Amino acid sequence: IFFQPPEGAEETFEWPVGDAPVVELTVRGQPAIWVEQSNQGLANNEAGEPVPSTWNMFMWQEGEFLFWFFSKNLSLEETVKIAESLTPVEVID
Repeated sequence: IFFQPPEGAEETFEWPVGDAPVVELTVRGQPAIWVEQSNQGLANNEAGEPVPSTWNMFMWQEGEFLFWFFSKNLSLEETVKIAESLTPVEVID
């Protein structure tokens, strides 16, 4: 997955997801990406043995803010509802 930086930024972000399914959609009027059960490295199981750690990832950008949601059990539909329910706040200098 590649993320375009906000206008004026110098970096493009790259996040390896292997063969995890990637869904492109729109949230709050902005392009978004959902990655289902992406391998995010290793975690120890109950026996202390390293096992793959998989997570759902949901990402989108609004202006200068990049939003990343990680979940184990939320569906795409539930995650979109949460994202759509966010309300902007006024930034006070």
